[in-house]
Amino acid sequence: MIVMYDDVTLDLIPPNPQAVAAYPDGRFANLAEARQRFPHAIILPIAVSTATDASALKVKEVGIDDEAGDATNATAVPWTRRQLDAGRIPVDYTSAGNVAALISDLASAGVAREHFLIWSAHFTNHPHICSPSSCGFPQADATQWTDKALGRSLDESLCADHFFPRLTVHPPNPPVDSGPAAARVVCHLDRHTHIWEVEGVKPSHPVEFGGPDERETATIAVSRKSGHWSIRTTGRE
Repeated sequence: MIVMYDDVTLDLIPPNPQAVAAYPDGRFANLAEARQRFPHAIILPIAVSTATDASALKVKEVGIDDEAGDATNATAVPWTRRQLDAGRIPVDYTSAGNVAALISDLASAGVAREHFLIWSAHFTNHPHICSPSSCGFPQADATQWTDKALGRSLDESLCADHFFPRLTVHPPNPPVDSGPAAARVVCHLDRHTHIWEVEGVKPSHPVEFGGPDERETATIAVSRKSGHWSIRTTGRE
């Protein structure tokens, strides 16, 4: 499990957090500041406007704030589809009591439950991730369970490990030409994007290692006959 904090006042967040959610837009925008303050944390952008997209933020995963004054179910549905169409991972944040309705609205729009993440708000003051067995609400992937963390006016969430995907691999199509294969691995790694490219053997999609600021060790294998290559992670450092 991963602990994530969020607040409009970043001073309230303890040093060296595992994960922090921050706003890229709106009157309390603090995403840039969060990245600077917490360089070793996983940073999840949580947008208040459905005009904000993951691709524009150059991130793989982004959330939408579905609550009064921000997004609604009606606007969150097309936003979620747009992130999926762009190859991103949408996170829908909403109250635990609205989760069932949101899932139903997304299903009616052709978005299956396994294609998006739910971050529920359920202030029980007991760490949990919403589920029928834990609290009676539909299964969530993360739950904001208190707004008084550490005795402060601070939000704390408990997130399942899969809430921050570590690896997504799209196998490339093998090249037409045969013969000896030569490839050079180029890594574009920062705390927000993790993209591996193989020069000389062009993949149909980049290989992305998720989980901001995590170091992955990997092996690359290239077939001398077909030129087909693959990357496999061997673990985190």
